[in-house]
Amino acid sequence: MQWVDLNYVQTRGWAGHALLWAGIGADGYLVQHLEPRPTWSKRLGPVGYSIQALSVLHRLPAMNAVVKVDNQTVEGDWLLIVISNCRLYAGGWLQLSSDAVLDDGYLEVWLFRAGEFSARLMPTRVGLMARYLTGVTLNLQEWDPGVLKLVGKRVVVETQPRMPCQRDGETAGHTPLTAEIRPRALRLLVPAAAPMALFGRPGVPLSDLFP
Repeated sequence: MQWVDLNYVQTRGWAGHALLWAGIGADGYLVQHLEPRPTWSKRLGPVGYSIQALSVLHRLPAMNAVVKVDNQTVEGDWLLIVISNCRLYAGGWLQLSSDAVLDDGYLEVWLFRAGEFSARLMPTRVGLMARYLTGVTLNLQEWDPGVLKLVGKRVVVETQPRMPCQRDGETAGHTPLTAEIRPRALRLLVPAAAPMALFGRPGVPLSDLFP
């Protein structure tokens, strides 16, 4: 048994908990336009999702956002903002952080630039997403000058224009978004085969809870 953190998310039109992540920008836009996915896409897995994504990603509007993480504030043009409570992303296909755990009482905020600097390197949105996807796949995102990582307990995101949000792969209203960590808010039954590196604290055997 493990106690894990939850991310309490509030947006225009939605409020509730996210266990894994919340997103604004490209992923929120894709979830809004692609879900529920057709059967053929689900059967093809990541390939099917990628085919669908390419058909709509070119219509993604430009996004300017002010992001406040505790006492830190950044502003810029972003392609994607991910507020993460775990190390994996996109259904476990990608690893954003090699050392993030589910019970440390912090959120990790990943910001992927869509501004002038990144545009000079990769001018199209699809190409820029491909660059970031490749970097995350190779675990190089922390060295990418187009990627910024912040850590904190409370996140506020305001955007122009208003953008769709997602949490754990489902639609979650529109910006502005507020996210707050709820430490150890959920008791989770974890199989013995689960990697213990996902947690910062040792679990409690069921035999200790129900002697």
